Amino acid sequence: MDLFITTTNQQSFLLSTKNSNIFLQQKSGNIWYRPRLLSSNFLKDLDCILFNNVLYYCYLNTAHQLIVNRYPSASTIYSQAENTTTLYTNFKLHIFQKQLYLFYISINKETHLSRIHAINPLTKQTPILLETTYHSLPSYQLLNQKEELLLQVLTKEDCQLLQIQSDYTVCSIDINPLHAAEANLSNQIETESLQTQLEEKEKQIDDLNEMLQRATTQYNELMHVANSYREEAIKWRNKFF
Repeated sequence: MDLFITTTNQQSFLLSTKNSNIFLQQKSGNIWYRPRLLSSNFLKDLDCILFNNVLYYCYLNTAHQLIVNRYPSASTIYSQAENTTTLYTNFKLHIFQKQLYLFYISINKETHLSRIHAINPLTKQTPILLETTYHSLPSYQLLNQKEELLLQVLTKEDCQLLQIQSDYTVCSIDINPLHAAEANLSNQIETESLQTQLEEKEKQIDDLNEMLQRATTQYNELMHVANSYREEAIKWRNKFF
């Protein structure tokens, strides 16, 4: 897994994993520096983000702990261990309301129910309460929209759109109108595509008609010339024979 981050001051970071190791390679201008080892206990689910000019990265380690580290201080700011009933997966670091948040999914081994969590790894607070449980493992996407955060959750059974407001209250958005709008847009695009194809076909027909007209004109001209030669030949034959 490779994760690439570019900063505003021509600095870049490349995080990569190999076996149980996490490496960091920095780029300044056009110069890449040698990779350095950040961790040797990586298991899965690496993610990273740049927040206040500090690189934060999270992963599940070989001791089955959810870890959030930062660079260049190279210190662990948050850790949470899996237990006999709970697994953690699908980690995402995200900035909302000028705060750093870690989103992750917990899975109950006994009931197989899943839930999305959000915690500020710097303050250890959880102002965003996501109480929905899912019967199948969900996937999710995060999108900042002005002062709000949209959380799209996809499962095998359903699609859910949650709106996290500036006061951290969470409400569900009815996506049926969105589906209707999407369907209308799809129909409009399909109609416009058919109209474009029809216009192209009509142009092709016009071009063919024009070519046929030119060919007809040329044929008539050739027939006129041939008839003239024929009449002239008849005259000469009658004159000498």
